[in-house]
Amino acid sequence: MGDPFVIAVAVGAAIVILLTLAGRARGSWRQRAYFAQRGRELRQRRALLEEHERDLERLCGRIIATSSTQAAPGFEVTRQIEAVFSDGHTTPARAVEMLKAVAAQKGANAILNLTTDRQLSGKCQARGDAVQVRPLQIAPPAAIEPSPDDVTEES
Repeated sequence: MGDPFVIAVAVGAAIVILLTLAGRARGSWRQRAYFAQRGRELRQRRALLEEHERDLERLCGRIIATSSTQAAPGFEVTRQIEAVFSDGHTTPARAVEMLKAVAAQKGANAILNLTTDRQLSGKCQARGDAVQVRPLQIAPPAAIEPSPDDVTEES
């Protein structure tokens, strides 16, 4: 039939080819499984991040006034809560947003003495005083009665 050596080499080559194809198939399967798992993890993290952003926006909405001075126009400070600080953010706006969230978590509805700084590293920070305020009660103007000098006599 044939030379036994040639048959052994052919069988050996066939086994090597089959093992190589099986190894590649297994590696391809493992790679697909890895990327599928990684995709699920990324979707979960994105969902958590979006939920965190919604919570942050909700907390920021509790802050009704901010001021870089010791008073907020149109509001009266009813309670000083504490100084708050937010550090390591990419923009000053993001630092203020996080500061508002921290203040709201502590029960504040306003921030006074608000300042932002950019550090040498490029990161931004914000700080201020978390306070509770209420709108000033402005009395409606009194009815103005004409003075006797303003009244003209009709002839």
